[in-house]
Amino acid sequence: MINLFDTYEQRTRDLHYSLKQAGYDLPTIVINDEGFLPEDVISPFGYYTKMAQRQGEPLYFDQLEVPDFWEIRGDATQAAVYDESYKRANIIYEDTKQNQRIVQRVEWLGLDGGVRSVDHYNQSGWRYAQTNYNANHQPVMTSYYDADDHEVIVENYVTSNIILNREDKIYFFKSRIDFVTEFLTHEFGTIDGLIYNSLATPFLVSYQLDQPGRDILFWQETLPESGEIPGNMTTLIAQNGRTKNIVFQNKTDFERDNIQQLQQQIAIDYIGYNYPIVKHRNKKNEAFILTNTDQIAHVAEIVAATPNVHFNVAAFTEMSTKLMSLGDYKNVSLYPNVTFQRVEKLFKQSVLYLDINGSNEVMSAIRQAYLDNAVIMAFEQTKHNPHFTLDALTFDEAQPEQLIDTLHRLCDEPEYLADMLNAQHAAAGQSSPADYRALLAHMATGPVA
Repeated sequence: MINLFDTYEQRTRDLHYSLKQAGYDLPTIVINDEGFLPEDVISPFGYYTKMAQRQGEPLYFDQLEVPDFWEIRGDATQAAVYDESYKRANIIYEDTKQNQRIVQRVEWLGLDGGVRSVDHYNQSGWRYAQTNYNANHQPVMTSYYDADDHEVIVENYVTSNIILNREDKIYFFKSRIDFVTEFLTHEFGTIDGLIYNSLATPFLVSYQLDQPGRDILFWQETLPESGEIPGNMTTLIAQNGRTKNIVFQNKTDFERDNIQQLQQQIAIDYIGYNYPIVKHRNKKNEAFILTNTDQIAHVAEIVAATPNVHFNVAAFTEMSTKLMSLGDYKNVSLYPNVTFQRVEKLFKQSVLYLDINGSNEVMSAIRQAYLDNAVIMAFEQTKHNPHFTLDALTFDEAQPEQLIDTLHRLCDEPEYLADMLNAQHAAAGQSSPADYRALLAHMATGPVA
């Protein structure tokens, strides 16, 4: 059995972690390698360019080489390259190393301000790929390099073919599907099963594998309001091929009538994620707010009404005079220009997280609060991640007294706090390793295509 994932974004990481915790520590292949895969995950592109064989440090944003007299300007969220007043490039940070200003890619801009090429950097700090764009700012080709800057792979998006230069031989593939299929069969031989989570390349690889096996699709995307299933899922079901099970990871979609009716054609199941919740000891009666704006709904009113709660308000930037004025309250601690290490500590020690700041979510704060086992409260108008936020703890911004009353109850009644935590876990679809083992053991039975 092999995991075959299209990308290693957050939902994929959650599924991979859940499988490993259940004892399914399988060979894991990610097709789209963005340069920062963990050690136990490989990609065909990274494998052939020997990306894992050279160690080094990630590229910090101001270490990027630029022409003389050009300068790099950046902050905790973004950076750019300037030639006097002209922006020449966007520097994109790696999103799993938030606020560490590590370069993942650099978008070089033409005179019209559009992207003309993108340099991709990996966790060892070297450029492993370059994507070139046409005059309409559409990607046309990506070249992949080894650590010595030798071109190893060329993928042409216009013709869809891939050319591989390996051991002084040239290999031609008509498509990415053929490229990945050849990689899998060459490296693993017989493939008795695939676990995949995309109806793009992973499904098409499963579809054309010319050997018997029993594959499982973990469907992580949300269906449209109509409930219409994707075309490739219809094809999968009609094919009656290697894929014998579809596991939905969105319970609302799984419970739709048209999805339940699919049971007549293919095995349908549901499971959530085994999120790595850490239950910290000695949590204090504290509430945390992480913000990048001084627009925090009713914050002064909430602070004044709950003197028994200590509020930690942090920002990775300077704080405005308005925000600094909260320091007049004895039950408020302010952390302007906060460090990443301090933020981690504040998450761990706070029993509550208030998602009441305007603007964007900072550092996936709601998810992190959930993982640190904090009860999350929000205003409907400001909530950033409903998946981890209970409806019962989401309030109308026009009625802040409801949030304040509930805040008092959470701090005064330990049983109510525990009930809300359990409800929060259930609503987010928290599943256990035992749930995964039972599901996969059940799927192991049945015919093989």
